[in-house]
Amino acid sequence: MKDVPNPQSLKLTPPRKWLWFNIAVCFLVSGLGLWALESSNYQNRKQNEYSHTYEDLTELRIQLENIITQNLNLSQGMATYIATNPDISQKEYSAFGAQLLKRKNNIINIGAAKDMVIGMIYPIAGNEKALGLDYRKQQSEAFDAIRAGNTVLSGPLNLVQGGVGLIARQPIYLNQTGETWGLLSTVLDYDAIIKESGLLTAKHLNITLKGRDAKGAQGDFIWGKPEVFEQNPIIQTVKLPFGSWVIAATPKSGWMTFRPSTLIWSVAYIVIFLWLSLIHLRYKTVRREQKSLVNSITSARRFSDLFESHDAVMLLIESQSGRIIDANQSAQNFYGYTQQQLTRMRISDINQASPEKVYEDRQKAAFGEQNAFVMTHRLKNGDIRKVEVHSSPVETGNNTLLFSIIHDITDRFESQKKLTLDAVVFANSQEGIIITDKHRNIISVNKAFEIITGYTAAESLGKNPSFLSAQKQGKEFFIELWNTVNETGQWKGEVWNRRKSGKVFPELLSITEVKDEAGQPEYYVGVFSDITKLKQSEEELENLALTDSLTGLPNRLSLKNTLDHAIAHAKRSHERVAVLFLDLDKFKVVNDSLGHAAGDELLKSVSGRLSERLREKDTLGRLGGDEFVIILENLNSEKDIITVAKDIIELINRPFPLEEGQEAYIGTSIGISQYPDNASKGEDLIAYADVAMYQAKQNGRNTYSFYNESLTADADKQMRTFSQIKRGIKAREFELYYQPQIDIHTGKIIGSEALLRWNHPERGLLTPAHFIRIAEERGVIRDLSRYVLVAACQQLKRWQDMGFKQTLSVNISPQDFNHRDFTREVRHIVQQSHIDPNLLELEITESALMRNADAILNQLQTLRNLGIQLAIDDFGTGYSSLSYLKHFPINKLKIDRSFIQDIEEDSSDRAIVSAIIDMAKNFNLTIVAEGVEKAPQELILQAEGCDLSQGYLHSKPVPAATFTAMLENA
Repeated sequence: MKDVPNPQSLKLTPPRKWLWFNIAVCFLVSGLGLWALESSNYQNRKQNEYSHTYEDLTELRIQLENIITQNLNLSQGMATYIATNPDISQKEYSAFGAQLLKRKNNIINIGAAKDMVIGMIYPIAGNEKALGLDYRKQQSEAFDAIRAGNTVLSGPLNLVQGGVGLIARQPIYLNQTGETWGLLSTVLDYDAIIKESGLLTAKHLNITLKGRDAKGAQGDFIWGKPEVFEQNPIIQTVKLPFGSWVIAATPKSGWMTFRPSTLIWSVAYIVIFLWLSLIHLRYKTVRREQKSLVNSITSARRFSDLFESHDAVMLLIESQSGRIIDANQSAQNFYGYTQQQLTRMRISDINQASPEKVYEDRQKAAFGEQNAFVMTHRLKNGDIRKVEVHSSPVETGNNTLLFSIIHDITDRFESQKKLTLDAVVFANSQEGIIITDKHRNIISVNKAFEIITGYTAAESLGKNPSFLSAQKQGKEFFIELWNTVNETGQWKGEVWNRRKSGKVFPELLSITEVKDEAGQPEYYVGVFSDITKLKQSEEELENLALTDSLTGLPNRLSLKNTLDHAIAHAKRSHERVAVLFLDLDKFKVVNDSLGHAAGDELLKSVSGRLSERLREKDTLGRLGGDEFVIILENLNSEKDIITVAKDIIELINRPFPLEEGQEAYIGTSIGISQYPDNASKGEDLIAYADVAMYQAKQNGRNTYSFYNESLTADADKQMRTFSQIKRGIKAREFELYYQPQIDIHTGKIIGSEALLRWNHPERGLLTPAHFIRIAEERGVIRDLSRYVLVAACQQLKRWQDMGFKQTLSVNISPQDFNHRDFTREVRHIVQQSHIDPNLLELEITESALMRNADAILNQLQTLRNLGIQLAIDDFGTGYSSLSYLKHFPINKLKIDRSFIQDIEEDSSDRAIVSAIIDMAKNFNLTIVAEGVEKAPQELILQAEGCDLSQGYLHSKPVPAATFTAMLENA
């Protein structure tokens, strides 16, 4: 565009006749749209009305079918009964009929017509007239049922005894011969069925039934208005025995018809009229504005030459509306729009500020209050540019135009922004920053530099950074440093510097060379951070890696290093080294009963006592848990080792005071290995001492044992067995066998004891003697106990569901009571299996009970509160007394088999058994004798008053299936 446009060249609003043509078209299109909308709405409502009517009719039909079917199903039982008992009497018939008609029904009577003559009926009262009715003379429908071999429904029809009913006639055939006995006639209350089906209460529908005598569409009208069939009704079939009815329905108010809404059409055309009136007013306003703009443009033609030819971006903008009136070529190039596109836009389409802010700025420029603005404009390609706008008002007639010159300042703005950001980063960085000139003299430092070094910027400027050096690194180090900077342009590493206070500290430093345009060094930037805390953390981590966190003693890694050094020294000096492996006895009892805090306190006390006993050159360490290792060097003989071991046992046996006035009593088992007798590697010595320690535990605990090669073989065997036990639990290789407990007076099975067997894949069926001790020592006994208890409860539930109510005894390991959640776990298993807890009996050995009586008492009481029975196993082998046992909630005593096996010959055994039975009876305890293998033994026990007998005399332990068969045959 070379000139300001002439008025004739402007594209004005179309003439008035075009406006009225559009208005007419709008009215026509609106009318057609409303008609289509009304028609669609009518179709939807009509479809909904049809669907609702169909659904309601379907519900009524189903209800009617169900009522008739349910009533006839009741009489089916009578037909079946007669077919089985053809000589039925009226009394039996009435009794059976009374049972059938207890349920809700609409049956008036049920008549039995032997040889087609009604001879029995129920109820008789009110139906006497029906007795003697001969179908052979009066009812052809009766023979329809015989011919069809199925039920035939007739009616509705008037009944002999009065009223209207439906009659269902069903042939009866004798079960044995198949001959026809006669008919069963069931009379249904027709009016009651109509009422109960809901036909009378469906007030929103006109309903008609057709099909008397189940003849469907060919039958007569039964109920309702016949004219419904002439009103385009919905029709469905009511399925009946040997026929059907037809049910039809229409809405009570009739089917809806199409009626246009006068109100909707009136309101719609009023709204359209008002809207078109507003358009007309807007049309007149726009025409006036365009004429005014034409005048303004004409008066502004004097700016044309300058505007078009200038290199600066220029826009001509209408101050009120913000319309772009004109744009020069530079503006078109800058924004990426053509002149035609720009003149169709408002400046607010480009300016990214809010419309309110854009309007406010235009008004300031129009009134001369401000003519320079910094704004953000969006180009056609989506780029956002910062611009500086200079706007001057130009008066053209009644309008004010803004002559705007736009300068792109994006690059300048971004540079200033980056400089500001860099300054903020420099000032607020947590790392110290030094900037030097090419002569390495400091020209700038940041705040972090002052905080870290203690020197202010004024004290540092002009100095070489070497004034900070702690002189811990020689000249060669710094020569190499600067050679690297000169060669690569950078260096990074650790240096030692000194603060203003004189304190030396380590720092991580990076130096970067900054070159000028000629490629020569101009500045050096050093960035450093204080790594004092990092160095301290590294030292702490190194210390933690070698130290036990609880006791402060050397840990496994540190012990290994120390032992390797001791062996190397002993090898050179031809000396001996001993390793003592300590495991605390009864520590778990303290830890589980008093809590982990008490356990930790006890471990620290143990480490203190041991440290006081050892020499300075000896080493004490903790492997973890309650395991300690002692390394003894410079030994003269084995006697020195034994002396230390005995002293340690004596020290550990002394009571350990704990918080809150409590005391802990523990012991220790010690395994000993030696260099060079047993091994030449430290890890082997520790492993062999561990093996010897287990031997000490097997020897009775609270003692020591020296390692020998046979222990390794035994330990390997135990370890294999331990691994196989864990695998066997997962593979379900363990199985419960059951040994019956017999009432010694009646000979009946009143219970059983669950005994564990291991179906070992290599060694066959194993008894607990082959694996229980290892399971207890290696810590898997609790998993095994849980396995046994779950399996026992599952089997007990199966027997319980079969109707057997005998008790089932399960042995519990003493170690189970050392866990706080033992009783909670038992409760969970019992609840999950849904057994009667009174049928479950848990057995604990006498020695285990008396060894830890106080700790176990509360747990036993909890188990009794659950309803579980409790028994003491192996009674008589410990040191308890019945007078003490009265404090425990025990139900049963099991006399150990050692007193039973010689009871015939040994009078002492008989006296002990007699005393146990007499005293137990005083506490109302049930007595079980274990190991009964001979009849004379049982006779003696019976004479002494024993209650139950268990042993090979009656049965060995047997699998569950065998024991179940024993119960079934008992």
